[in-house]
Amino acid sequence: MNRLYLLGASLVPLLGATRTLSEGATIGVCAVLLSSLHQLLMPPLRRRSVTWTYVLASLLVLAALASCLQLALRAWLLPLALSLGHYPALLCLQCLAIDYLLPDQGAGACSPATFARCLPHACCLVPAANGWPTVSACTWPAWPRAPCYCSDCCWPCTIACVRALPNHVIKESSDFMNAAKRLEIFRRLHEDNPDPKTELAYTTPFELLVAVTLSAQSTDVGVNKATARLFPVANTPEAIYALGVEGLSEYIKTIGLYNSKAKNVIEACRLLIERHDSQVPQTREALEALPGVGRKTANVVLNTAFRQPTMAVDTHIFRVSNRTGIAPGKTVLEVEKKLIKFVPKDYLLDAHNWLILHGRYVCQARKPRCGSCRIEDLCEYKHKTSDD
Repeated sequence: MNRLYLLGASLVPLLGATRTLSEGATIGVCAVLLSSLHQLLMPPLRRRSVTWTYVLASLLVLAALASCLQLALRAWLLPLALSLGHYPALLCLQCLAIDYLLPDQGAGACSPATFARCLPHACCLVPAANGWPTVSACTWPAWPRAPCYCSDCCWPCTIACVRALPNHVIKESSDFMNAAKRLEIFRRLHEDNPDPKTELAYTTPFELLVAVTLSAQSTDVGVNKATARLFPVANTPEAIYALGVEGLSEYIKTIGLYNSKAKNVIEACRLLIERHDSQVPQTREALEALPGVGRKTANVVLNTAFRQPTMAVDTHIFRVSNRTGIAPGKTVLEVEKKLIKFVPKDYLLDAHNWLILHGRYVCQARKPRCGSCRIEDLCEYKHKTSDD
């Protein structure tokens, strides 16, 4: 199956080459004709001192010849492109890719119904405004490829999606983990820890906002030590703002980047007092308008303090999502969106804490503790280790 999949994929560049072949051949042959006509027409024109009418006529003849040549080339290349597009191995490539990436669900996917669905969409290779395929609309191997106008996921789209995945994701996991496996992963995480909590110490949404802001490039343990000194003295926007940058710095100087963090916290306190009546806003837009608050910090506050179904992706969650195959992605935002989409709704509110704790204590960066992992049999990581 893998060999057949690779064989089908290797034929795809032939389709993308049709545009280059067509235009290259057109330009080359037209250049030869132009040179020949130039040698044939120009000497008589010079001897007879003809007017510009003859020059214009010769140009029109050249244009007509070029147009006819282009039509002839396309008349030959169109059947070639369509024959390649209807090649059975390529038509069923969607099914083969599913078999390759998801063996437990791909068996039998290459059915007559699937074949019939793929057949009309061969025009995705060469879409045209009039509905009839032309030769040169496929942009393979350039990325992004020409837009696909079909309603189903035909084989060019499937190959494009597979080709767009990062290499480590294709090798270590797939973007096609089935829903039942995801559900079982989170069921086990819930069974082991029914009420997961953040390790940052806080009692109010404002304290959480300050703690998360201070936690950038710092450990939760270090932040908790700093806030244990700060919050008994000042734990409201007014009280912290009254400390000023220098006063606040004295309490948080044990954590990294404390000077810039102190400035951000003081300015955020000022804005909370002026714009939000000293209350922490409950929208991402309002939170991100505060100094030192990015998308991840806003998501943590919304999820932890206000129990909104957001997903803050840090380095631990990014690693776990890609390793296990729960929600692989190239960027933090891509992983966040996939987690929101794929995590079962019943577990979404606590998924952030489960994944971050799992990445911090089990699925560690350098040496994951696969031997003691509760979801080891469900994980799609290919380089599993023992705890020895």
